[in-house]
Amino acid sequence: MTAGKKLKVIIVGAGFGGLGAAIECAHRGMDVTVLEKYPDSNSQGDILDFFPNAGRIINRWDGGKVGQQIHDTGCSQIRTMELYKYDSKFIVNVPWARDGKEHNITYAGHRGKIHSIFLTYAKTCVQDIRIGVSVTNYLEEEGQAGVKLSTGETIWADCVIAADGPRSIARAQVLHLDDLNIDETTSGWSVFRSFFKTDEMMRNHPGIKDLFHEDRDTVRFWMYDNLSLMAFVWNQAQDIAWVLVHPDDKESSESWSNIAEREHVAKWMSFFPGRDAQALLDVTPSNKTIDFKLVYRPTIDTWVSKGGRTILIGDAAHANLPTAGQGASQALEDATPTVTPAENTPPHPGSSAIMALLTPGPIVSHVLMVLVAMLNICILSYDAGMINNLNSVKPYQDYFKLNSDMIGLNVAIISAGSIFGAPIVGPVVDRWGRKTGLAVGSICIILGVVLQASASKGESSYGNVSQVRLLTSNAVPQLIVGRFIIGFASLINGSIAPMWVMEVAAPKYSSILSSTVLTSVPFTSFLVSCIVLGIYDKQSDWAWRGLMLGEAVPSIISLSLLPFVDESPRWLFSKGRHDEAIGVLARLHANGNREDALVLSETQEIVAALNHEKESNGGWKDLIAPSPNLKRFTIAVLTNIFYQILGGNMILYFSSFLIGKLGVSERKSIIQINIGLLLWKAFCSVGGVLLIDKIGARKPLITGTSATVVLFGILAGLSYLTEVHPETNAYAIGAIVVVALFLLAVAASWSILAYTYPPEVLRYSQRAKGVVVAQAIGYAFSFLNLYTTPLAIERISWRYYAINGGWNLGILFVVTWLFVETKGRTLEEMDEIFDGVVYSNNVIIDGQNSKSDLGKDVGDSSSLAKRKLSKVSTRE
Repeated sequence: MTAGKKLKVIIVGAGFGGLGAAIECAHRGMDVTVLEKYPDSNSQGDILDFFPNAGRIINRWDGGKVGQQIHDTGCSQIRTMELYKYDSKFIVNVPWARDGKEHNITYAGHRGKIHSIFLTYAKTCVQDIRIGVSVTNYLEEEGQAGVKLSTGETIWADCVIAADGPRSIARAQVLHLDDLNIDETTSGWSVFRSFFKTDEMMRNHPGIKDLFHEDRDTVRFWMYDNLSLMAFVWNQAQDIAWVLVHPDDKESSESWSNIAEREHVAKWMSFFPGRDAQALLDVTPSNKTIDFKLVYRPTIDTWVSKGGRTILIGDAAHANLPTAGQGASQALEDATPTVTPAENTPPHPGSSAIMALLTPGPIVSHVLMVLVAMLNICILSYDAGMINNLNSVKPYQDYFKLNSDMIGLNVAIISAGSIFGAPIVGPVVDRWGRKTGLAVGSICIILGVVLQASASKGESSYGNVSQVRLLTSNAVPQLIVGRFIIGFASLINGSIAPMWVMEVAAPKYSSILSSTVLTSVPFTSFLVSCIVLGIYDKQSDWAWRGLMLGEAVPSIISLSLLPFVDESPRWLFSKGRHDEAIGVLARLHANGNREDALVLSETQEIVAALNHEKESNGGWKDLIAPSPNLKRFTIAVLTNIFYQILGGNMILYFSSFLIGKLGVSERKSIIQINIGLLLWKAFCSVGGVLLIDKIGARKPLITGTSATVVLFGILAGLSYLTEVHPETNAYAIGAIVVVALFLLAVAASWSILAYTYPPEVLRYSQRAKGVVVAQAIGYAFSFLNLYTTPLAIERISWRYYAINGGWNLGILFVVTWLFVETKGRTLEEMDEIFDGVVYSNNVIIDGQNSKSDLGKDVGDSSSLAKRKLSKVSTRE
């Protein structure tokens, strides 16, 4: 099969092994067909157990919901197994499970009910389950395997899994074993098996009334030399099952329909003379006991065809298990490794077909995700670069004739639109998902772009269509409205994109990938400036209108790619879509292995953290309560405010204006200098990404802020000297160098961390609302800052830079005092810093804030699956 194509699998048999394999295959994105010869769900049988290895598999399905259903109908309240001698003398109580965790993954109950739960869940995962269809032949040829049905139909696939029990014809046709005549070889043992519903008279029988407890389930075991009797009571004492292993002294059969004679049962039950054992026989309905022959079949050398495309699992492969172990558990344990690619181990003969599943999906998915995020966040820089440079394009200036007040408003209205979107965006992305939010933002951007690019003074004529009136007869208001909508959409995309990447990416790469997204900002500004250099002297209005229309291109591309990227697994978990969430984690973080230690650890941490947050979920109140949440939200808000007033955006939007005020008057020179500064900032951003990934967030924030304080002081002095000595170009050149150094300081710190740091410090219940509100508050300060900057530079000149340096000194103090380090922790492990604990599966793992002794390997986010948790508390 070709890379990227879905692996097609045929599974013969819908018992526990077959359904388990079907579910696991479906979870890994395979195309599955299940064929079962019996006409309805197999509800026969009595008690059945899935011990921990198999229980862990069940526990992962649908976020634990399948296991919970089994617990609800089965033996969920067993604490000990009561051991008695044959004469009903008590020996000891043996713990049924070693501890609470072990109990959660040990399942027991009625075979038919558990099978029904399996089948119901399988139908939600697998589209093609055919009941009442018999397989007559197993087929295999180069590159494919298949089966022939009793109807004459032949079905081909990449591989076939035979899970059709000890009488599987695959044993003869695939493995060439001559053991189909099962009655000729017996173990010498048989087992009486019985299951029935109880009534009040049974529960009050004096011999066994101590077996029945409405508040707990019971398991009792009686021992004799070569006999054993075991009874289970569960479902609030409504269900009872018992089994008696005895020598096979009659011609019983390996069948669920072989009803035992009561006298035959009484013969062997007489070896247990205690009144409780005898009472079991008294209350058992006469037609509710079968005699099931235990047939011995020797172990086999292989359970895989020579071509490696047909695999036997469960009783078909381990047909000796009915006499030597627990067949259902083994069947389910077979299913998972059979369909799990073992990338780092030598291939097993039975996994050759399954190994074809491995594709470059995780790499492509991560790259595609980062690309989509870049396309969404680059709108901010496209707009900044466009408006900054259009102020130097004469046709644009002549058309709108904007003075300093209107230039400031035209820039700042973007921030106003962002403020307006704050109450809307958070709830939308929490309810409908991160991808939906990105789609809404992209559509709004396209609308805003069309409005601003079509802004017209009045009636116009285009080709053969004359007197076409655009949306307004006044160009400036339409321009402002279009940019307001772009600002609203920019808040959506700018806040969601880094957060989405952080929630989806593998822990080891989460920080660097979310930071990499931000490098698109300066590179986009550089690209826009280069375009402006080509159109600045064009006299046609379509030169600047075309540039404005280009702002919609990233959103159009993003919309076309969104169907091919993954939703946030944390959002999926929060909506109860656990299978989808685990599927995303497994595919992107562990090459499709849902049992990988990293996937299991992530799932445990995410679900435990979400469950803890739900206990105190107060909607918007979560932003500020309890006190650790308030600290998180305060840091997020201050990060956005500081970024906006620090001066980084002022330089980005008004570099052309600043350069002009420093004495450079020729338009082309202004644009060329601006292009050089933006290219410089772009490379500084790349260096910033690598720096932040290496040393964390806090140090770059402190260093970057300190640099801006110094540089604003130098810029103020050079600007003053430029005014006093306008004939000396050296001061203007020096000021431009200072601007370049300022861009370095900001690009390697605040320009990246303003978008990636808040999602890291906010917990999931705060994240969407908190990021959006924090950015909106930041944009409110940005509106004020951007609107007043051209006025301030024009009226107080160099003093404005000195003032900026002064308040940046205050920012430095707050950052040093309040901001925390996030490096080396997953989003859920940030709880340790703010709450002092990490929540994990109903236990709280104590931490010591940033000085915790939770293992030494905290320098790499991939340590999630490796960390040694040294302190555990059961505090709620």
